[in-house]
Amino acid sequence: MSAISANLIETELIRHTVNASNFEPTRKYIGLSRIQESADRLAYYYENEQIATEEQKLKCYKGYQEEKDLVQRLIKIFSDRISFNEISAYEGKVKGHPDCWIDDCPTDIKSYALDAYLPVDRISRKNFMQMQGYLYYSGAEKGFFICESRESGKLKVLGANPIPEVQKEIDEKIKKVITLIDALEYKKVI
Repeated sequence: MSAISANLIETELIRHTVNASNFEPTRKYIGLSRIQESADRLAYYYENEQIATEEQKLKCYKGYQEEKDLVQRLIKIFSDRISFNEISAYEGKVKGHPDCWIDDCPTDIKSYALDAYLPVDRISRKNFMQMQGYLYYSGAEKGFFICESRESGKLKVLGANPIPEVQKEIDEKIKKVITLIDALEYKKVI
């Protein structure tokens, strides 16, 4: 048997990681993780397979790895206060997947490449909208973002409260997306 090469190890490790990335090319539901996007785009995602590059799948794997590690730490600290529940609305057409729940609060984990990127007192619009969707469709009174820097391991936890005006905007968009999807489904039948 000849000695294994660095190139073979790298190639196989990348292949395995890409295959284990948990990237979902199709979702037959409207995901709250993308709720900041337009209604047309959300309907498109519902109907069409998403293509991801190798780099995107590696990043996807890394993100899930970071989340899983932090959730395990939370379980060690808060054990029976941690749960895992999917959010579902409109007969399963809308779904959200918080990384975990602490008590009855949806909790989302975000990792950042550098300490300088950690949020100080507010989160990105994309994540803000996602959490507002979680709070609205779950009826939760509070949520949390747990943010961690991959550079140093620094942590920042931010609370999130429901904002009714934003939640109304989200629900109106969801209704529009469902109307678009139903029209597409109808066209497939005739």
